[in-house]
Amino acid sequence: MKDFINSFNITQVIIFIASGLFLLLVDRPYLKKKGYTRDEKFCTAVGFFYIFGIPALYLLISLFLK
Repeated sequence: MKDFINSFNITQVIIFIASGLFLLLVDRPYLKKKGYTRDEKFCTAVGFFYIFGIPALYLLISLFLK
């Protein structure tokens, strides 16, 4: 667990945010156009988690566990 905490850095957070933006801006409209509503909802939830949840986890880890 300690190795994971030490290897979690800002570059990974930026990659997760970029992935979340891709999910919301590219994948979600494509899935909506195709009519995959369940997949669209899942894509939306994962995208928002990547954009807001991962930075929050990073802050918690960097403030309390390092």
